[in-house]
Amino acid sequence: MTKAIFKTSRLSRLTSIGGLMMGAWLAATPAQAHKLPDCDASSVLAKVSRQILIAEKNVVKSGDAIGELKYSRQLKVRENGPRIFAQRYCRAKGITQSGRSKTVYYLIEEKNGFIGIGYGVESCVLGRDPWKVHGANCRSVR
Repeated sequence: MTKAIFKTSRLSRLTSIGGLMMGAWLAATPAQAHKLPDCDASSVLAKVSRQILIAEKNVVKSGDAIGELKYSRQLKVRENGPRIFAQRYCRAKGITQSGRSKTVYYLIEEKNGFIGIGYGVESCVLGRDPWKVHGANCRSVR
């Protein structure tokens, strides 16, 4: 019985130390938007296109998928304040296979890649978020 308690407390100490190290790492690296790729970077647009395609196949199922992204531009950048990660908010025009135009909003976020390395992208097509994953009218990525 004593050994189990010792192992639990040892695990707690290791977890606490790991948390402190992670906190120190995060505090030591302030948000830096200049490290994020631009809104029109090909790697970003590829991630956005991939997310839109997956959403179209599995959720939206409109039969009119977005085939091309054009006129991407930055809406705002957040790198100060309560956030410890820089964020770049972008908008692009998505052209569907039938030629219709859809507004696409996407967010590029620092340290949001695989295991916290690199950047991550979240995207939303205005009018094609039936579960409101990104809030009404893609609010969380605008």
